Formats: sequence, C-alpha cells, structure tokens
Amino acid sequence: MWQFGVGFLIALVVLYILGARRPSKLEQALKLLFKKEVYVPKKNILTAKKQLEEVIDKLKSKLKENFTEKYSIELKDDWMEANGGSAGLKLKTPDEFQILVELDIWHGQSALYVTSQMASADMSGYDFIKVSGASGLLSEMVLGEGTVFHSQKVLYGFQSILHKTVQEMDEEEGLVLETNGNTIKVVKKIPVKRGVKKEVKLELLPCVCSNKRCYIAKPDTYDEKEGTLGKWKVVLLSKEKEKMSKVTQYKLKVLKLAIAFCKKDETLAWIDPYHLKTVFLHMLDTVPGSWKETDDYFKLVLEYLLDYLREGCLPDYFIPKRNLFLNFAQAHPKTMENATARLRFILRSGNNEMVKVIKPSRRWPWSKPVHTTQAMISHKAVNLEVWQK
Repeated sequence: MWQFGVGFLIALVVLYILGARRPSKLEQALKLLFKKEVYVPKKNILTAKKQLEEVIDKLKSKLKENFTEKYSIELKDDWMEANGGSAGLKLKTPDEFQILVELDIWHGQSALYVTSQMASADMSGYDFIKVSGASGLLSEMVLGEGTVFHSQKVLYGFQSILHKTVQEMDEEEGLVLETNGNTIKVVKKIPVKRGVKKEVKLELLPCVCSNKRCYIAKPDTYDEKEGTLGKWKVVLLSKEKEKMSKVTQYKLKVLKLAIAFCKKDETLAWIDPYHLKTVFLHMLDTVPGSWKETDDYFKLVLEYLLDYLREGCLPDYFIPKRNLFLNFAQAHPKTMENATARLRFILRSGNNEMVKVIKPSRRWPWSKPVHTTQAMISHKAVNLEVWQK
C-alpha cells in the first residue's frame, strides 16, 4: 500500500514540474542582472546612511562657521539628500551621495538684497534668481550690475570654503577632496576587513529654496549668449519624494533594472537615471497593475523611452514645459540619433538582443573585445541605416 502512495506522490511531482512554466531567457537574465547590478541588502543601505551621517556631522559646524564668516550668509542645518539617495535609485553599493546645502538667504542682512521673483524653469530646467542692491561680501556672488544671484559664483565660493574646511580638519578625520572639473566630492575612507578601505563620497551643492522649489547651484554648460553659468537648476524635491514614497517595490525593481540595463549598453549608457525615472513617473499615471510581471513591464519602460527619444522631448514630470533632452540633443545630436536607432533595434529583435546586452557571450581571453554596437555591424551586417528602417 505504501508503495502506491509513494508512486502517487512522485507522479504528482512529475506533473507539477511538467506543468510549471519555465522562466524565459529574458526572465533569467533579468534575475541575474538584479542580483549582480541592482540588489542592495537592507543592512548595506542602513550602514551607508549611518556613514553618510557621520561624515556630515564632521563637516557641518566648521563649514557653516567658515561660510558665514566669509559671505555673511548662514547655511541651514537640514542638509537634504538628492536623487533618491541611499534608499532610492542607488544600484548595488550605495556609497555616493549628492547632498543639498540650503543657503538661508531669506533672513538677516542678505534678505535685503535677494528677492523672491523667481519664475518657473525654462525648457532647459534652469532659471535666474534676481537680486537688487547687493553690496559688501554678497556682491562677490552677484553678476555684473548686481541684478542676478550668480549660480557659478555661488558654487565656486562654496567650494573654496569647503576646500578650506577640509584642510583645517585634523588628519584623523580621514576626509579628502576629489576634484573632477566643476565637481568636488568629499571622500571618507572607511577601513573594513583585512586592511581594505571603503570610500563614501559626498558631492555637496549649495541651493536656495522658495515656494517648494529648490534652486541648485549646478549650472549648465557655458553659453555666452544665454549666460547659463548664472542660472540655477530648478527641482521640486518635496513633490518628487512624495511621489516616489508611494511606489511599490515591484515597480521600483522594474525602474532599477531599466537603469542598470542602459548602463550596460555602450550606445544607451549616456541616458541618465533621472531620464528613466521621469519616463517611469509618466508611466505610473497611464499604466495600471501591480507590475509583478517584471520582464513585461521592463520592456514597456524601454518602449516608452523609445517614444520620447523619437520625439526628442522628455517633459519633466513636475515642470512639464521643461525638456530633459533639450541640452543633450543640441550638444550631441548624433549620439541621441544612435541611441534611438539602437533601442528600436533591441525592441524589434524580441528578447534575444536584451539577453545579449545583459549576458554578453564569453570570448577567448586573447580575443579583442568588441563593443555591442560594433558587433552588430560586423557580425550581422547591420548598420544605422538598417536600424532606422
């Protein structure tokens, strides 16, 4: 009798295995991509946030003191984490942060000079802050006849004080500066096991806030006619955080996979995570469901992205008249054209090309690496003209 029972159980298991749907190659590839490039254990996020707070605590009081002494402008105590931060769109290791430091220009002496006549952002997402009658130390941050609070001058002034502050701190604090063009990051080396040191990096940016808008001193590339170095980047940080706080983990997973995917393809790598985040926010308003079918919604994100690339216009979700593609399209039209053609080809090729991007085929060690785009042209005789058909 027991033999019959065992046989019956085996038969049920076999039927279950035969009846169960095997995951597709794309599902398997996305699972691997999530594991290798996306997933951040909760303990790592908590550790990163703790390390971030420690570095900020070391810097804050001395930086505030030095900045106020030089420019007679206070720095507010609440330093804001931008771009989703450690709990947002960070992939794999959340060890780099962008921190906004608000200038308290609406109080004290400087309030006499800076007005709140700040219009909405233009198509590039930048705007000027108007001032009147600036004098004394504040005049160093004002352009020309004292009419514009100058983004680049504020940034350079802030960075010079940051440089001085780090130099004044004891070597035991372990803080150093890393410079790359206009970007300066504070780097803290943290010892881990076996003498290895982990780095936590902070890019500190001064900003001005008014009417729920943040004006960030991260100017666009120089344009003599438009004076873009004087403009401030406009973001609605509070609205963005509120919207993202309601997003489920299933949906956030799809977004992170799309970000990681674009970074792995040479032709799509220029696409910024914020571009994909904006595509994602637009989708939330039009695409219902739980998004549990990761591969289907992953492809849908790429399809939406392709539509925006074709139009050459990606409206900012919170400032609709701002085109997030505007500056890049003007500066690098060919790169954008190639990305459009490449993404169209990927989507037309079904799942195979997506899998190849995520899991590139292994090559012999002595063989010369071939970039994805080059491989498409040389091995499949496909060029941009074919992609664009």
